Amino acid sequence: MVTTTAPGLHLTLDGITSCTDLYLIDEQVTTLLGTSNQGGATQPEEIDLPELPAGTYLIGVSIYDPNPAGEPTTPYVLTVEGPFEDTGAEPTLLSYNIYRSLAPDPITTGAQLGSVPASITTFADILPGNGLYYYQVTAVYDQGESAPSEETTLTVAVAVEETDAIPASFVLGQNYPNPFNPVTTIPFEVKEPGRVVLKVFDLLGRHVQTLVDGRHAPGRYQVRFDARGLPSGLYVYQLEAGSYRARKTMLVLK
Repeated sequence: MVTTTAPGLHLTLDGITSCTDLYLIDEQVTTLLGTSNQGGATQPEEIDLPELPAGTYLIGVSIYDPNPAGEPTTPYVLTVEGPFEDTGAEPTLLSYNIYRSLAPDPITTGAQLGSVPASITTFADILPGNGLYYYQVTAVYDQGESAPSEETTLTVAVAVEETDAIPASFVLGQNYPNPFNPVTTIPFEVKEPGRVVLKVFDLLGRHVQTLVDGRHAPGRYQVRFDARGLPSGLYVYQLEAGSYRARKTMLVLK
């Protein structure tokens, strides 16, 4: 790959011992801009495009070896001549972008939570509820955004209000306040240890968010649901614990 800063580019391929062709292709790999075909196995290949606009281009080389039992390599010298500029300036770090998701590879499966200046090395996240969260961070320079960092995971149990009295049954309570904007609290009771799953759906049955998914001891719990980013309307929340299934509705009013 080569990037020019003004019109014109000249390519020469020399030192060839096999039949070789030289190609110049646009950055999107959709258009062949130039090719050489000198017809000889030892003649230099050349592409000369003095009017080629400034930009980024790909250089390709194809090699035809009629004697594959011969030398395993084909030596050559590629010379690239054109208007290049290298200021040598180090990129300037401007900020950091933070990404979060409920699935691996949050930079593609999740959303950007926010951006912090380069002088700040901490970020406070308001989590919607229980779950396993995946995070990645990128650095933003004056020349663009870096590749993402390695994933970091965080398991959160928003547990909340357990009492000594063991509930006599599983219960899914009504959220409060209701209607609400943008945060409400959903209470539930667990009578025996086991996996508890609490999910939110829209009226078409599409999954909106998983608030709880994990093993819980007997007790009384409550979890917050943050509806920021969701449109106004009725939503369904569903609790599954053992053989217990219950659903209730709540109203987001903005």
